[in-house]
Amino acid sequence: MTIFFYHRHFMSDEDFVKDFNLNVLEKIKSFGFKTGNALCLGVSGGADSVCLLTSIVSALAEQNKKQNLIQKINVVTVNHRIRKEEESLGDCEYVKNYCKTLSTKNVKVECRIINLKENEVSDLAEKRKRGTEDAARCLRYEVFKKFAEDIAEKEKARKVFFALAHNQNDQLETLVMRFLQGAGNLSRAGIAEKRVDKNIIYIRPLIETSRADIERYLKISGIKWRTDSTNECNDYLRNRIRHLIVPVFDEAYPGWKSALINGRQKALYENDFIEKSIKGIKWNKCTDGVWIKTDVFYSLDVCLRQNLLYRAFDIVNTGERIPFSFVKKVIDRIPPQKINKNSIEVYASKDRLFVKKIEKKATESGFFAIIEGPGFVEFDDGTLYVRNDKDCRGKAEIQFVTRSQEVYSINRISYPFCFRSRMISDRVAAKNGEKALSDVFSDFKVAVSDREKIPVIEELGKENKIRAVWGSILGYKNWIVLD
Repeated sequence: MTIFFYHRHFMSDEDFVKDFNLNVLEKIKSFGFKTGNALCLGVSGGADSVCLLTSIVSALAEQNKKQNLIQKINVVTVNHRIRKEEESLGDCEYVKNYCKTLSTKNVKVECRIINLKENEVSDLAEKRKRGTEDAARCLRYEVFKKFAEDIAEKEKARKVFFALAHNQNDQLETLVMRFLQGAGNLSRAGIAEKRVDKNIIYIRPLIETSRADIERYLKISGIKWRTDSTNECNDYLRNRIRHLIVPVFDEAYPGWKSALINGRQKALYENDFIEKSIKGIKWNKCTDGVWIKTDVFYSLDVCLRQNLLYRAFDIVNTGERIPFSFVKKVIDRIPPQKINKNSIEVYASKDRLFVKKIEKKATESGFFAIIEGPGFVEFDDGTLYVRNDKDCRGKAEIQFVTRSQEVYSINRISYPFCFRSRMISDRVAAKNGEKALSDVFSDFKVAVSDREKIPVIEELGKENKIRAVWGSILGYKNWIVLD
């Protein structure tokens, strides 16, 4: 069901508010919501979520008054603790106090504040390597899911509808962002109006509503809202799109919004076709990952292979963005050996294609890969290529090719070996016994910012032995331990 709001520009203020409330209620019902279903809202205190909460309460109060019904609304607000506490917690307190003013005889509004741990967002951002905004969103949705599950158990509800306040502007910004990130069909569809996770149904009733209409609704109703200070910071990609790119689009190409929305709809049609085409083709679970028959996977059109592979990444749940260059290597042909990227490993064995999650054992800010045979592994700063050493049986010749195509080589490394960043406890062989790697770095005058980037090559066996500290890759000396 598609609802358009454009006619509201010509309405009186009173009619505008009534029509807004009615359309929000009808939109919620179009998602399958019925009186008696559990209803949750995520509210930040910003204009969008305050508008959605107010509109839903107003619409349900009017409906339930006529039908003599009672509806409970469960609100959750999250303190991410990434801004000053008086601002971040202040937003949550504002939401809680506002909820107290909304309860009526027919609509009961209860609010719970969830405080994340200090540095929880920054720690996850460092681990996932996808920024603070992504980490905050990830943790927020974990809170939403747990909150909804608690409500379902408490209210003995078979279905829980969880309303989120994304609007049309959010949708457009997301579509621009996905385009800049080179997204495939699945991501080009933008923000979904409805998403089902078991018995939790996430809905976005304002996804077709402009920010201008939302602010008009609040101003007419005399309702204040909170403003997140980070919204003005262009360190975040979404804010750069909002503040720098969108104004240029508005001036240079007034029809860009319709074009983008139409492109999104086309992507949805394509996604529907893809889903039908691979229906019944599933990954099988195994230790640390999933597998599929190689002949089944490579008999499919390359577009379907791509979508199946991304589905495998979702199942193993690495939480990391996998570059398309890696995806292309897998979907173009059967991998001749194991290939790795971030926390993902893909390889073929007999008649099966495996996608597995690799547990990182190095520092979270570093890198780690165990090499058991020829192949290549991509890292943020370049690619490691491994081949058998022609002169020494059972040993490897390794090359590291940087992003700027500089090539560095080391020979006679025994399999298996670990290519990783340093660990605090690392010690290397020296003339008079052993020496702490940190002291080696000090002697070589290695900048603190470079110490996590210098590769350590550790041969694995009965006694793990560091064979090389590959400083030349960053312009420093090497520490090589000869046989």
